[in-house]
Amino acid sequence: MTTTTTTTTANASTATTPNLASPPKHPSDGNDDASPGRKLSNGGDGGGGEGNAEEYGREVTEDDLPLTSDARDGLDCYAPVRAKKKNKKKNKKQKTGDASTDGSSIPSAEAPPPQLKRRTIPELNYVRMLNNVLPPTIRVLGWCPVTPEFSARFSCSDRTYRYHFVRRHLDLKAMDAALQKMVGRHDFRNFCKMNVEQVYNFGRVIKSARIVDPESDSSAGGAGSSYRDTCHFEIIGQAFLWHQIRCIVSILFMVGQGLESPDIVDHLLDVRTNPGKPSYPMADELPLVLHRCSYGGTDEGSVDRVPFRRPIRDLWRVACDLENRWEEMTLAAARLRDGLDSLKSEAMVSRGDVEAFVAETLEERRKKSKRLPIGLGNLVLTDGKADGMNLDENPISMLPWGDALSEISTRLGVEPTPEGQKEILHIPLLHRSRGTTYEEKVASLKSVQKDSNDDTKKRRRERYEENIVQKRKTTEEDAAFYEHMLSQGGR
Repeated sequence: MTTTTTTTTANASTATTPNLASPPKHPSDGNDDASPGRKLSNGGDGGGGEGNAEEYGREVTEDDLPLTSDARDGLDCYAPVRAKKKNKKKNKKQKTGDASTDGSSIPSAEAPPPQLKRRTIPELNYVRMLNNVLPPTIRVLGWCPVTPEFSARFSCSDRTYRYHFVRRHLDLKAMDAALQKMVGRHDFRNFCKMNVEQVYNFGRVIKSARIVDPESDSSAGGAGSSYRDTCHFEIIGQAFLWHQIRCIVSILFMVGQGLESPDIVDHLLDVRTNPGKPSYPMADELPLVLHRCSYGGTDEGSVDRVPFRRPIRDLWRVACDLENRWEEMTLAAARLRDGLDSLKSEAMVSRGDVEAFVAETLEERRKKSKRLPIGLGNLVLTDGKADGMNLDENPISMLPWGDALSEISTRLGVEPTPEGQKEILHIPLLHRSRGTTYEEKVASLKSVQKDSNDDTKKRRRERYEENIVQKRKTTEEDAAFYEHMLSQGGR
């Protein structure tokens, strides 16, 4: 899965503090907060502005550091007056002290306490610092101080996934009908890659799901549906299983292609009747995006518990970078589109080659269909010419590639796609072989003896016992844990 942007949280003290012996550093630099020499204003004179360390400074403790979002702009304190830069050409005698007549060094007098000046020490720019070292495909947008028990995973109230795809000839209405059957609480063990060493509860809640087709949406100013419209699924839930989104999308594509009915979702969600997952491939990971992680309360319309700070200048840089990448890829897509259009109008093919291509494709389909019981094949086995098409009988006549594509599509029901010319014979999901059930997987793990010579199976059993057997909680304990974690957030 590709991630384009990220936001980060800071689970540490959030303000820099002055160090009288060196320039200001953040506590995360590894210095002890209560070390000698690190001092903070005690408000001695209220407006003096300057003084020495002994008069105005005191030792800093962690309680002195601002830990709330209200104090992220800076820390008001007394800091050492910055010394003027020394001339690098000065000799060693001036740097190390006076030298005696016999060449030995005479140590200089003890330095007086450093002079202090009232200053506002700004917070470190975490967003810029991180973006300077991250690859260009990962951008930090903001940061926020959080409570010590906050967890980016368990304190998340809901996650929004988006999966982008090209419309082609997919039946979006049928896909949406299948998608809506998944909304609510269901057992999704047939829509994931089952990991029994980590998970024993496959019940998940999908809060909402929809298909967005902005280019063909008249309310969005679209010009109607198109073969190359870009659409996306948007699925929102609190938590998801391993590869759950990619498995859901794979099933939806089968429905959109007319290979499965929307009712297939009902059958796969009925784990009593279908406890074993049918064998099917997952959708490609590249178009999948974790679009948003929300940290609001459990009630609808609740305030976000993690108010990220997003510096304007850094957001501007990220926006400029994304605009640049979008423009490059859009222009690349325009060049490819121009190439496709040029092929249709300029490339000429003979009608005899078209007839040969149709005949070869039909023959390959017939061979594949013989491997299955009658009625289970999905490929068109008849030539569209039998339906009364008036075709030019001259095999050496030429026609544009665009006209040839139209004829092939009418007779075979196919068009050029990213999958290539190879056609896959679809076997209905309910007629496919099933994977092992959860109960069978667990029984297999438990049957592994501790003195077994198979190290892989032994490690799997150890992980199962550690993560499931020893850490398994009751329903009430789980509910109390998540309720507590959902209360954690910014401070």
